[in-house]
Amino acid sequence: MNANIGINVSKKKNIIKKTPESLLDQGNKSLESNKIDEAIETYKKLLLIDRNHIQSLSNIAYCYMLKEDYKNSKNYIFRAIKIKPDNEFLQFNLGNLYKKFGKLNLALRSYNNAIKINSNIPNFKFNKSYILLKKKLYKDGWALYDNRILAEYTNTDIYKIIKNNIYNKKLVPQNLKIIIVPEQGIGDQILFSSMYKEFIKLNPECKIVVDDRLLKIFKRSFEFKDFILESNLNKIFYYVKKKYLFIYAGSLGKFFRNNIIDFKNKPYLTDDKKISKKYQDILLKYNKKKYIGISWKSGSKSFLKKSFRLEDFSKLINNRDNRDIGFVNLQYGKVKQEINNFNSKNKNKIIDIQELDKFNNLDDLASLISNLDLVITVANINSNFASALGTETWEIIHDDNEHFLYSKKQNRNCEWYDKLKIFYIKKNLNNTLSEIIKRLRNKF
Repeated sequence: MNANIGINVSKKKNIIKKTPESLLDQGNKSLESNKIDEAIETYKKLLLIDRNHIQSLSNIAYCYMLKEDYKNSKNYIFRAIKIKPDNEFLQFNLGNLYKKFGKLNLALRSYNNAIKINSNIPNFKFNKSYILLKKKLYKDGWALYDNRILAEYTNTDIYKIIKNNIYNKKLVPQNLKIIIVPEQGIGDQILFSSMYKEFIKLNPECKIVVDDRLLKIFKRSFEFKDFILESNLNKIFYYVKKKYLFIYAGSLGKFFRNNIIDFKNKPYLTDDKKISKKYQDILLKYNKKKYIGISWKSGSKSFLKKSFRLEDFSKLINNRDNRDIGFVNLQYGKVKQEINNFNSKNKNKIIDIQELDKFNNLDDLASLISNLDLVITVANINSNFASALGTETWEIIHDDNEHFLYSKKQNRNCEWYDKLKIFYIKKNLNNTLSEIIKRLRNKF
């Protein structure tokens, strides 16, 4: 018995030799390296020294959230809030936890608590706007959505150039010398471009900043020529000197999407018919009855759990009812070896048009997608791109996806795209794939 006590005391002495600062730093490094269990263990050692250490309690809560352990995450953040109920960041973190697990009303309450304590932090209001938009409270949501600019864009090159010329009035801009600036991320650029025609009609002298990869597609689709390449910062600076105003694309929502009936959810991007004929001829060589585009990874770090392995989809691709379906690779990035490995083991092989750069050559990608009967994808550019082009799209996402685009209030549907159907993963991917296989059987 005495020996056991001696061991416990010795362990505690070893822990106490380290300072709270060094343990916090060690835990943070583990967390940054995605060594979640190691980080939790280190933070808990710190709590043996100081059981009321707020940062450790908060960080442990965050770690458990990453592990999808809602109960433990909530327990630790509640412990921290009990010690310091007037800490706005703890209230904000609790809101993030509730948002992550789809408890929108509780998330809203926590964000309101954080804002009540400190109303000067844009990120609090920005996250609240996400909840309101997910709840389809459009006017209230858009009213706070501009807080994303100060929360996320202040370090970007474009913001530094245009920050004193940003349009921030409540009136719908009309007949102004004004330039639309794209959001970060190609998917959001495609999403919010659904409002460009309405804006151009009210501001025929406007200009639009565009990602270089989307230039040809946008020119063709919107029958508009006055674009500025996003990479051409000198041109943007020139128009600042000319006293032009600037508005971020996402800010158009507060003028054009305040009610469900405002959504023009029909396809609005068009392919190049000559290029499309080329891909039609390529696909015909495979002699399949139907062609389904597939992608399984996302390069974005904005959401957790957006990516899978191609092997995870073998149940779908190899289903005997799908032998006459050609599954066409739409996945960008370094996936050649993964596809080769899959094709070496499976009868129904992935069709991969390797000469197509699926990340940079979006004009050709648009033409390939336009030749497909269906696209099945995780949350990446392909879901926005295919839906906007008018190709039926089935998107597989976890039901805790935080983007306001996804809301269970619409069940499978999305008000932004009538061609997009959403399949939520509730337990595991296999169950979702079984449902998709069943729907494919009825569809084809």
